[in-house]
Amino acid sequence: MKQFKTYKSEGLFLSEKTLRALLEPLRDQTNEIADEYFRRHFFRYLETLKRIPVYKGMKVLDIGTLPGTMPTVLKRLGAVAYGIDIDPDRYGFSKKMRSEGISLLTCNFAEEQLPFSDEMFDIILFTEVIEHMLTDPQKILNEIYRVLRIDGLLVVTTPNVASLRNRLKLLLGKNVHPKNFYTVPYLYQRHYYEYTMSELEDRLSRAGFSIQTKAYLPAYERALRHKLHSFGVRQNLMGRIISLVYSHLVYIIPAWKSFIFIAGIKK
Repeated sequence: MKQFKTYKSEGLFLSEKTLRALLEPLRDQTNEIADEYFRRHFFRYLETLKRIPVYKGMKVLDIGTLPGTMPTVLKRLGAVAYGIDIDPDRYGFSKKMRSEGISLLTCNFAEEQLPFSDEMFDIILFTEVIEHMLTDPQKILNEIYRVLRIDGLLVVTTPNVASLRNRLKLLLGKNVHPKNFYTVPYLYQRHYYEYTMSELEDRLSRAGFSIQTKAYLPAYERALRHKLHSFGVRQNLMGRIISLVYSHLVYIIPAWKSFIFIAGIKK
């Protein structure tokens, strides 16, 4: 483990091996929606969590928390975990989260003030949420700044609109948005705006954050390369070759990776 000295001297970055051991038991094969989401996002969880410093007793807020995988991991590592969501009871996730000891609240954070006092949290997670927002996210970023402690950490992840995957779609004359964009049953499942790294840097800076870390995450590429064998996903020979070539290309040009990670410090 590496020491994190920027805002908490006792914070540690956990190894991928440790995080795998914590994540894999959380897969719920009895819930089809939860299981499918977990399989698709397993490597994103890994890539994100290994960049988050951990120490016992830290207060963590996960915004747009469902299905609650990351706050559950952090809670089991000794964090005091909170989660908010517009509809926390959908898909049956809330009961499991509350059984883990996570404080779960309902909040339309796109329009409402966060239901917390000033400078309450050490770390706030805003992962895979900003692209789903119907309104300008600057308001919620300002609210996050308010409830985060001085030297606290905001972690944002989101799909990279400039990814190789999207570039190839456009090159082939295809839209980066899915064909079922207007038929998705739940309004907030759609991606209304995807970002570049520079756009996110600007957003966080305007809210008052000092950029501490930024990276492109190879979550989608790792899923392709490793084919999620442990979850029963298979590919034919041609599929494996394409996955291998694709994965190597994004390591040559990191800005083509599928996800953006950016962390800001409140000063």
